[in-house]
Formats: sequence, C-alpha cells, structure tokens
Amino acid sequence: MPPPHHPDRTPLEAVPRATHRKAAAGRGGRAGRGGHGSTGFLRRRLLGGLGCCGPDQRRRNVRPGPLALGGLVLALGSCVSLERPQLRVLTYNIHHGRGTDGQVDLERIAKVILSTHPDLVALQEVDHRTGRTNNADQAQILALLTDMEAHFGRAIDFDGGEYGEAVLLGLKSGTPRTHPLPASPGHEQRAALAVPVWLPSGEEVLFVGTHLDHTKDPADRLAQSIALKASFSDQTAVVLVGDLNAEVGSPPVERLLKVFDRAGGRQPLPTFPSDKPTKSIDHVLFRLPGWSVKSIRIVDAPDASDHAPLLVVFERRAPLR
Repeated sequence: MPPPHHPDRTPLEAVPRATHRKAAAGRGGRAGRGGHGSTGFLRRRLLGGLGCCGPDQRRRNVRPGPLALGGLVLALGSCVSLERPQLRVLTYNIHHGRGTDGQVDLERIAKVILSTHPDLVALQEVDHRTGRTNNADQAQILALLTDMEAHFGRAIDFDGGEYGEAVLLGLKSGTPRTHPLPASPGHEQRAALAVPVWLPSGEEVLFVGTHLDHTKDPADRLAQSIALKASFSDQTAVVLVGDLNAEVGSPPVERLLKVFDRAGGRQPLPTFPSDKPTKSIDHVLFRLPGWSVKSIRIVDAPDASDHAPLLVVFERRAPLR
C-alpha cells in the first residue's frame, strides 16, 4: 500500500464552460457510446511535455548544423523525460446537480469538474430524464459542458426516469457495463458502472464508479463491497471509485482493501458535508501496476453539491517494457 498523501483543499478556479461547438468538434459529448479520443491525457501529457521547448524554438526557419542538431535532440530528449505520464481521476457525488442553496445547476457542476482537468470522472446520484430535473439527460448535458464522453448506468427507476451512476471520459473507451449490487428488501438498489479505458501507452484500465447503501445498518454496504470484490478483484488494472458511505476501518472498506490500495492510505480524506467536511466516505481505490499516487486534492466547492469532489493524480513510476 502506498504511503499516505496529504490532501489540500484548493479554492475553485474560475473556468469557462465548454461550448457546444467545442463539444461537437471534439468527442461531441455522446453519452452512452465508446469514446475514440484520448485528448485529455495526450494534450496535457505529450503536447504539454513538448511544450517546454518554447514556440520560438519550433518556429525558427534555421537549418541547424550537426552540433546544433545534436543539441536540439538532446534538448528534446530532456524536455520529454522531465514529465512522467499522469492519470487524473475525479469522483464526485453531484446530488443530481442540486447545490446546498437548493438550486439544480449543472453548469456549476461542470465548472467544478473542469477546474480539476480530469481524464476520468465518476459521478454519483445522477438523474436520467426524471421529473424532478425536468426530464434532463444529466450525463449528456455534462458531457457537452465538459467536452468529455459520457456513459450512464441505471440503479433504479425514479420519477418517470432513471437514477444512478455516470462516468465522463477523456480517454478511448470500450463498452460499459452496469453491475447491480445486492440490496435488502425495501432498501434502494445500488449499482456499479464499469468501462474499460485505454491510456495512450496502450495500457487497459477498468474504470468503475459506484455508490453504496446509505442506511444505518451496514449489512447492505458489506454485501455490496463483497460483490464489488468478487466482480473486479481478478482484473489486472482497476480504478474503483465512488461514494461508499463508509470510512476506513469499517467492514465494507476493509473488505475492499484486501484486494485494492486506497489513495491516501488510511488517512482521512473528508468530503462530506461539502461546506465543512468531516466524513471520509468518498474513496479512490486502485490496483495499477507501475503507477503510484502523486497527489490528492479535496476540491473546495461548498455550493455545487452536498459532497466535495476528490481528485487523485496517478503517476507512472517506471517506463513500459
């Protein structure tokens, strides 16, 4: 298990919303379909790495001699090697877009997401064409606002529509699958939404977003964590995130920690309630051979939802062989 990392609560940056034209020019925010672009990862990791060799150097129309060419190659090699590949993962319970002020505002949610520059986002408590949120397809709207690929996974039927999990992806993705989780009679059905994604290096990672039972009795949470362990423990590379409604030391989390590491180790990462977080119930669990946690950030966004988002940045420790 990696050593503990110390989170910070960073103020929300002012980030303009993505336009619909931008979304159409990119992946088009097509909810429920496999993505084909890896723009987030590539743009920041590859082009950003080359960007340290300034534009003036790239634009000069000068034919270099052998020594200059050797120096240029050396400089480019040094430039690219300075930054290791990174993977930015965000988990966020959006409370169907309803903020602590009682207003449903998906643009506000999108602004929070964009401020973290994520590659993979798991969202909990997402409405899909329900009456309470004006029949909106919330995953599709957030896909358009963030210029990412969206998938929705139904947990229950609700108010004329559906309610459950969603993911937003900035990487090439495969076919998503929704896994119903066990629930006692009279308790709300829960689910996990899993989708394979491919890093620009060619590595395949299974990205899973979930939301466990919230009731006082931990029996369903434990049963659900056992089901998650059984479903995903045999995968080589997994990032499993979400609102587990349980803290480190509780049986549901401890069951999952038998097969996954947790970003932050055993240290508290309070995300609830968003205005003054005291409960560490949102988690990023993982098994990523060759990768380690570089940083953890609890995003300071007290108005957009009743949970604060949790951002974890992974970094590759060693090059692929």
